Amino acid sequence: MAKIATEALSPAYLAILLLVLTGAHRGDGDGLLWGVAAAVSCGLLPWLVIRSWVRRGKLTDRNIRLRSQRLTPLAATLALGLLSAAMGQAAGAPPDLVAVITAISAGVATGAMITVWWQMSGHTSMLTSTVLVLAQLYGPAILLLTPLIVVGAWSRLALKAHTPAQVCAGVALGTCTALAFGLLR
Repeated sequence: MAKIATEALSPAYLAILLLVLTGAHRGDGDGLLWGVAAAVSCGLLPWLVIRSWVRRGKLTDRNIRLRSQRLTPLAATLALGLLSAAMGQAAGAPPDLVAVITAISAGVATGAMITVWWQMSGHTSMLTSTVLVLAQLYGPAILLLTPLIVVGAWSRLALKAHTPAQVCAGVALGTCTALAFGLLR
């Protein structure tokens, strides 16, 4: 069950979902198209690169358990996020979409800085920010999804991928990312 939960609640899948739903929140076809474009550039593309690096032996696994291997994928993800935010801003993307890409990029940058010294849970960070950002966009009923954060945290602990402190740090970073989104929008 823990493996299934970890896979289903993967940061890449959550990023794709969050970006599509943020674009769709605008309520028109253009917003949805912007969301899909952002999901491809900021979610699908990094996921494909990581999978390719795993196949070529540059990374040991998709979850990048070895802290020493995390910096390059995080830097690439950050670069794609910043480029997408800048291009979206310049081309007239929905402001909420630019704000969420920027906030997630700030979270990725913070996570990368922390990773230099200590490994924290990217799963719980992205899961927390996804639930809290969607609650800001779609209303407080989304908070009924909060137990998913507990499931995600449990799965990372059950798989011995993280310590309780690392999971809690991920939740804290995800909360800060969602707060940044609220300030940016």
